Amino acid sequence: MSHLVHGVVTGRRQTARVLGVFPTCVYVGLGSHDEVLALLTRDALVQPIGLRLAAKAGEVRWDVVPGDEVVVGEGRVRLARADVVAARVQHPSRVVPRPQPARHPQLTRVGRGG
Repeated sequence: MSHLVHGVVTGRRQTARVLGVFPTCVYVGLGSHDEVLALLTRDALVQPIGLRLAAKAGEVRWDVVPGDEVVVGEGRVRLARADVVAARVQHPSRVVPRPQPARHPQLTRVGRGG
């Protein structure tokens, strides 16, 4: 699991709502619009808000639909028919942009011959 969601997953139990379900991912809303947890299969796009599973998309049955309630906390996410248990925290590398040299676009006049 990402260190960005560690506190939510390991914290007190809370009810959360499923926002979206895809073959490689389930998005769970944790309250306000900017608090989202992603349950990610091994072949899903890595996201900093994710709890990553060892299984691939074809090996997982989520058994939830948008609007369902799940329980998050105490080291796990409890879905309708399965528990996703958090095992370790990952610290994904952050991308740091390099400073770009200042650009001064040259204005070029394009005239029409005639």
